[in-house]
Order: sequence, then structure tokens, then C-alpha cells
Amino acid sequence: MSHYEAMKTFLLAFILFTPSLFATDTWPSPKTGYTAFALRGKDDTGMRLILRKDATKTEKQIFESPRWFDVSWSPDGRFFCIEDHADGHTTNLHVFGLLLRSSPDTLGCDLIYATPWPQNYDMHWKLLKWDMEKGVVKIQCHFDANGTAAFKRNWVTKTYIVPIDYTAD
Repeated sequence: MSHYEAMKTFLLAFILFTPSLFATDTWPSPKTGYTAFALRGKDDTGMRLILRKDATKTEKQIFESPRWFDVSWSPDGRFFCIEDHADGHTTNLHVFGLLLRSSPDTLGCDLIYATPWPQNYDMHWKLLKWDMEKGVVKIQCHFDANGTAAFKRNWVTKTYIVPIDYTAD
């Protein structure tokens, strides 16, 4: 194998097996030893969310968006919320619960809530507050009540309380 081929093989392996080094955003969990980080999308657009168990460096892709997203961890680090800005006119939420008792070499989480009507035009969801004592998350939706986005005269904001009592693990 030539020097050039050896270097090419090394770089390819380096890129494939160390994606966290190329992260565009990083969100460490507050207490559980996990880190969520974003990589560019596979076609060089959008973003992919990778979850890493810090102790074992085990990594797994959890989510992909055609545009961009933000991540917020619950105060206890057992849950995270993805605020997906899939389009300039829509924002959706996805709440995941970690599988904390899974074996050290595996990594897992479950989608426990996703906002309804993900393709509705001019509908923006956002996370307001984690309430771990009550086992809920407070979210808000801001939308055009008429469905006539061109006029945008009847904007409505509603707040919802979503249970996240998660005991699957």
C-alpha cells in the first residue's frame, strides 16, 4: 500500500469513527453523562443529531432535519427536547426519554412526544418549561387561526401541558 493510500484509509476511518470531532453544536446533559451534538446533514444540508454516552463514547444518530434544530435537556438530564426548525414557517417539538438502565455498550432513547400536524404552515411550537416534580413539560403553539398565511391577521397562541412520566426503562 502506498503512503497516499495509507493516509487516505486513515483519514476515512478517522472521519467515520470520530464524528463528534466535526460537531457544529454540542449540548451536554446536566447530570446523566450524555452529550447530544449536531453534524451537517448527509447531503451537506440540514443537521443530524447524534447522542453519545460519554463514559463509553458510544454514539448513535437519533434525528435528522432538512434545516436546523436546537436541543434542550431536562434539569435531571433524563429527557431532551428537539426544537426542529424544518422550515422557516414551521417549528416542531420532539421529546425523547433516555434509556438509562441499558447496558453500558448500548445507547438508547425513545420518542415520547411529538407535536401534532408537523407539516402545517405557519405553526410554531416551543418548549416553555420542564416541570420534573409534576412529570410534565409546558409547551406553546403560535399559529394562524384562519389558515390563511398570506394575511396573518388572526395569530393565536395556546399553551399545553404534556405528561412525560416515563418509566419504560
